[in-house]
Amino acid sequence: MYSAKIPSPEKYIIGKARLEEANVSFKDLAEVCRNIRGMAATAAISLLEEAAAGKRPLEFRRHNKRLAHRKELGGKKGRYPKKAAKHVLDVLKSAVANATVFGGNEEQLKVYHAAANKKRIYYRLQPKGRRTRHDYELARLEIIVIQELSEEQRAEVAKKKEEVLKRQREIAEKKKEEYLAQKQQALAEAGKVSKEAVKIQKAVKEDIKAKSEAKAEKAEKKSEAKEEKKAEKKGKAVEKAKEEKGKASAKEEKSEVEKKTKASEGKKDNNKKTNGQ
Repeated sequence: MYSAKIPSPEKYIIGKARLEEANVSFKDLAEVCRNIRGMAATAAISLLEEAAAGKRPLEFRRHNKRLAHRKELGGKKGRYPKKAAKHVLDVLKSAVANATVFGGNEEQLKVYHAAANKKRIYYRLQPKGRRTRHDYELARLEIIVIQELSEEQRAEVAKKKEEVLKRQREIAEKKKEEYLAQKQQALAEAGKVSKEAVKIQKAVKEDIKAKSEAKAEKAEKKSEAKEEKKAEKKGKAVEKAKEEKGKASAKEEKSEVEKKTKASEGKKDNNKKTNGQ
């Protein structure tokens, strides 16, 4: 959006250009713009070239507190805003170039509008550990150049505009076709890649399945071997228990027999003793 009302494109050739978020003092830009406003484009370019080189001061009507009076300006206040002049020169050249695309003549172009404003403010502090606030300010700059047309020139310019617009449309269509072709190619390649990926994924799945089956089979065999070992151990334990039981019963029988023999021997001794008396 431009802050000026843009004139009718049927009566004028118009060239526009602007610069956003420039690291330049917006006050200097505004004063430089005021110096070239209403001038012929060629005169404005030569003036800005001299100012950017530091060969010529520019008048400051505002933001001129404690500024020196310049004899080059007839005793008026001014300074040498090199940086601001350079930026304004670049934007003005861009606007002139944009006007010449539609058939404008550089020598007949006039600076219709030139303005600068403050854009963004970033919070900063002064260097060397000072506490005073010292903000980082950015500026925007806009320039419009125009050329008034006769009736004959209007017809020529309208024709040239149609040609330019037609060429732009052709370029846009060509770019669109190229983009669609690239997209189709990318999709086709992606389809091929996806098919190959599906195959690889299938092979990987089959491999994983085979590995898992082999693992399960191995685990099953291991469990069977463990169960067999357990059964064998159990059988051995049962046999051992039976043997121990048999030994214990034989021992008991032997002890009972010994008891009986001792008892019978005791009875015999008692009988002998009674008979001897």
